[in-house]
Amino acid sequence: MSSPELVTVTIDGREIQVPEGYGMIETALEAGVEIPVFCYEPRLGAPVGACRMCLCEVEGMPKLQAACTMTAQDGLVLSTAQTSAKAAEGQNAVLEFILLNHPLDCPDCDKGGECPLQDLTFRWGPGATRMRFPKRTFDKPIPVSPLIALDRERCILCYRCTRFSEGVAEDGQLVALNRGAGSIIATFEDEPYRAHFSGNVLELCPVGALTSTTYRFRARPWEIQNVPTVCGLCPVGCNTWATTREGKVARILSRNHAEVDEGWLCDKGRFAYAHLKAEDRITVPRRRVRRRGFEPVSWDEALDEAERGLREAEGPVVAAFSGGETVEEATAISRLVKEGLGGGSAILPDAFHPGLDRFRNPFLDHRIADIAHITKVAHAAGALTVMDNTFAGFHNHGQYGVDPPGTYRDPIA
Repeated sequence: MSSPELVTVTIDGREIQVPEGYGMIETALEAGVEIPVFCYEPRLGAPVGACRMCLCEVEGMPKLQAACTMTAQDGLVLSTAQTSAKAAEGQNAVLEFILLNHPLDCPDCDKGGECPLQDLTFRWGPGATRMRFPKRTFDKPIPVSPLIALDRERCILCYRCTRFSEGVAEDGQLVALNRGAGSIIATFEDEPYRAHFSGNVLELCPVGALTSTTYRFRARPWEIQNVPTVCGLCPVGCNTWATTREGKVARILSRNHAEVDEGWLCDKGRFAYAHLKAEDRITVPRRRVRRRGFEPVSWDEALDEAERGLREAEGPVVAAFSGGETVEEATAISRLVKEGLGGGSAILPDAFHPGLDRFRNPFLDHRIADIAHITKVAHAAGALTVMDNTFAGFHNHGQYGVDPPGTYRDPIA
């Protein structure tokens, strides 16, 4: 495959060679020049130039151009606000217009301290406003969904959220209503925003217009730490940031890994962290005691008991997966069964509770010849139950029965 043709582009007096058709925002970054943007996001598809924050002066064109909508062409000469007074005046005017009705509630806004509008206004915008009239107000917050609140006063109409809903999630639930100064962001037919990936709009929003109801008014940027981690709620392994405050997880953010998740995160991975603080969460192994229920035991004692139960299992050993294991957990369990216990089979039930349908994909039509031994292994290891972590590779819900060889029982039915 032939390499793309290189073209020479001049940005703020710096010549750089890039492939023809390369985006000008990326081209400027290659040259060490920053062009500020609000609406531009490569993952959302073709740029729309809605915010006009990236206005630049282009040689041979009488008016300022939105750099995000331009591509690298041979001989193109572009000047940003750093070297062009005309471009600087344009960007200043754009920010003044955006701030025309934007409320000055940064101390109360959840985006305060990590807000692109704050940062770009400080670096590129006017130091004071010329406007003295009352700002426009709306009812707020509007519950777009149980997890997302909308503050229309703060919205700058960058259309990132609607473009995500239309082009990435393809649910079409977030829309722009009306035209001109009356344009607002809303849900289709005012229905709640129900989607598997709705939480991504919280991070896409460059201002505090869309905020998380689970994080609202809970922390400030100087009180938190963002810890890199990996989501363990499904086998995909999306890269995430765990925002902690006083040692407790306060929110989960996506961490872009193009080869794994492209920077998107499902709502389960984003909002299900509350189980970490659940009052009924089991955090230590427990042993089933006849007529007394369960009693806590040490990890050493639990592992010894599980090993004893697994070794006493006769005949082929089968691993019964729940569908919630990560790829690494499933691999470790498979090696335990195959290499340590002389087995080599695994099953996953075809049917799940309807509430789990959106999160799990079963291995269809997988059957084992001698299924009766699942009961022995599951109950031997299942005498010790651990919530949130698979103990010895088995989830025991107490619903495995003693079935004759060749039969199959759904552990959730």
